[in-house]
Amino acid sequence: MMVISYGQLHGISRINSYFGRRVAPTSGASTFHKGIDIGAPEGFDFVACSDGTISFASFLGGGGYTITLTASDKTNRRNKIFLLPL
Repeated sequence: MMVISYGQLHGISRINSYFGRRVAPTSGASTFHKGIDIGAPEGFDFVACSDGTISFASFLGGGGYTITLTASDKTNRRNKIFLLPL
């Protein structure tokens, strides 16, 4: 397992989707978003949201590339990475 540390995000282009109620972006998608989507340029270095250990990393189809971080306080934080063509 890889241990990663808390840091700041730099170079964020914009928040594409906020936490909470929303219009479903695709058929069958939830109208309540449980996270935030942050747009960033290709090659951007993502940084963990807290100290912890990566406990899962894989491609999950509709979930995109998913990384689950088990934080120091034993809670899980999930990061999903979607790559969109230009």
